[in-house]
Amino acid sequence: CTIGRHNSYGLNHIAHLAQSLFPCWSLFLQNMGRERVVLLLDGLSVSDAWGIALLEAMGARLVTAPTDLCGPGHGLVAFPGNGKMWFDGADDANLLRDEVLRRAPNGTVVAEECDEQGCPLRVGILDRAPGVGRHLYYVEAMRAAILQRPREQRAAQLTTVDMAVFDGWSLAQQAAWAARHDVIISPHGNQLTNVAFARRCAVVLELFPPNYIVPDFFTSLALDAGAVSFYLHVLPSQNESTRRGRARERSKQLYYTAEHIMRVWDDMLAARDKCL
Repeated sequence: CTIGRHNSYGLNHIAHLAQSLFPCWSLFLQNMGRERVVLLLDGLSVSDAWGIALLEAMGARLVTAPTDLCGPGHGLVAFPGNGKMWFDGADDANLLRDEVLRRAPNGTVVAEECDEQGCPLRVGILDRAPGVGRHLYYVEAMRAAILQRPREQRAAQLTTVDMAVFDGWSLAQQAAWAARHDVIISPHGNQLTNVAFARRCAVVLELFPPNYIVPDFFTSLALDAGAVSFYLHVLPSQNESTRRGRARERSKQLYYTAEHIMRVWDDMLAARDKCL
């Protein structure tokens, strides 16, 4: 699986790295029995621990020069496209999640806690650190509102809410966190790359800052994982410029309130129930 500057957005950003490596995983699944090799061209490299762990889970050998490839006969060489596609097969994301979690250290994967009334609705709020932008300012109020909101169809079902920031977490820890939640609420950002490991029919709610929105990016990844995708985008006030720089828009804190989340809460759970 060959990756160069002509078919990638660079590999120093986790989301763009995943755009290149996830299609390689689909290619490997379509050609079972062949050696799995990722060939990087044009001086590209993978140095992030997340990416290195992903390559290990994929069972792929990383090479940076065609001369590192040897063997009898003709191998299969493929160049993934450079669009916003992630996986080719309907089950490819789930198979990769299972492989990542299979390699996870003991204690990383938390067993489901269910009782005679069923399993709790597990809600995860995946935040960003305050210093990097798009941090959720009212995150505690969101958590309180979700815990207080009864479900009409399953009023007796317990709802749990836990919050996380992925800074310093391993790939296995991030994948396990994503895989054990039924609802994931998170700002737009790198951390949402891990919705590739979400369980089927999980709901992913992505929150965008004013004046910045790319609704087809992580939405398509969530759909590839079999999840249900929602997003919120609050328009700026009339006296706020709509022509500010892209970097400035993306660095803003997010002031979504609990009320914003509750406006779409029932619709999200209804979509999940329909998916199930």
